[in-house]
Amino acid sequence: GLDGSALECGAHWPSNHDTTIALARTGSVPNALHNNCSGKHAGFLCTCVHSGIAHRGYVKAGHAQQEMVRDAMQSVTEAAHDVDHCATDGCSIPTYAVPLKSFALGFARMATGTGFSPQRAKAAKRLLS
Repeated sequence: GLDGSALECGAHWPSNHDTTIALARTGSVPNALHNNCSGKHAGFLCTCVHSGIAHRGYVKAGHAQQEMVRDAMQSVTEAAHDVDHCATDGCSIPTYAVPLKSFALGFARMATGTGFSPQRAKAAKRLLS
């Protein structure tokens, strides 16, 4: 399996004040596990392992993992997620400028399953339950 060193989200102090104080009092420094996006990154890593995809560089737009995410988002929102409208979010993940109405459509489709394959509709229902 993988450990915390596989996370490519970077380190920052915990967002919880008491936890930050406790960490500082021990003389410790934060690591990627303290990043508030480490759970999202752990999900990317799990998908890489499950899919047999090499995990290094999973934060890059051209990585197979991010291409899977982009393809799914395009399918759900029916909007192009292209390189001309791509930036990097605060924890190193590609993010795309997409019209708000496309996200609204995507959430409506996820809630109803309309326009989805049975497999995707079932997955969306599970995510929203």
